[in-house]
Amino acid sequence: MAWIPGIDELGSGYDYLNGQYAQSESCTENLFDWNNVPTYKREHNGQTYIIPSTVSVRTFIQRERFEYITVAGENLGEYHQSISNTVNVGASILGFTCSLDIELGTVIDYSKFQKFSRIQYDYSSHLLHLTSSLLTSLKMGGHVVLSAFTNKLNYNSKPNFKMNSDFNLNDACGGDVSALGNDMMYPNMDKWTETVPNNPVFITFERTKSLSFIGDLAEDETRRKQFIDAWPIYANVHRREFKSFDLPYLEYTYVTSTTSASRIENHEGKVLNILGTMPVFKEESKWKWLAVS
Repeated sequence: MAWIPGIDELGSGYDYLNGQYAQSESCTENLFDWNNVPTYKREHNGQTYIIPSTVSVRTFIQRERFEYITVAGENLGEYHQSISNTVNVGASILGFTCSLDIELGTVIDYSKFQKFSRIQYDYSSHLLHLTSSLLTSLKMGGHVVLSAFTNKLNYNSKPNFKMNSDFNLNDACGGDVSALGNDMMYPNMDKWTETVPNNPVFITFERTKSLSFIGDLAEDETRRKQFIDAWPIYANVHRREFKSFDLPYLEYTYVTSTTSASRIENHEGKVLNILGTMPVFKEESKWKWLAVS
């Protein structure tokens, strides 16, 4: 007997920067105590699953707020003094909506849609096989903290970046359209938000059988057959069309090495020796999401 797949991830924090996508091991600090919620049991593929009753969690998601902080110096001493201070850049986010651009001398957090695009795939081929998620109402907020720090003794050490956020389930399990409307200025965003409340995709983090037919969780075979007969009619009536976002899309890339920038020329033509590190990216696209392997 086990919890239905995906429950462990719901309401958890997620390590966006160092975590691996769709891996339970990258989830942190679950907010829910599933031992104290009403549940029922269903048989599926020889396994008995424990399923919680409808979960409704709503928190207010604030608009983005940013701090812009520059770490620089015209000589090694000034650079040491500046970067020795801990740098924190905070922002309220909605899922994957922020990115960090790091260069020698600057740390800047950009707002969503300046450096980040949402990607939505057209799952129309699956719509006749899936129904609404059991978790019908789940909306979570988030907070991101990015920090870069060193000191005079280890100025040439690689900066340490850690990004954690409450896992936002609007994308996976549906949610409130108004929450997704904050600063959504891209032309196809409205089309995407229309698909959210009745999103028929039941998503888990399992590598196999990640999309399950909810009808298989019916209480008995008679009920399951009734569901199968009714589902094509329902799907045909509620079928939605979706147009993906305009280019460019964000390109996901792993950072496998870093390079040091040790010599720069200032406005007076002087060559300064300043040590720092920066990720090495492929050059095919300017749209990147940093992930450390």
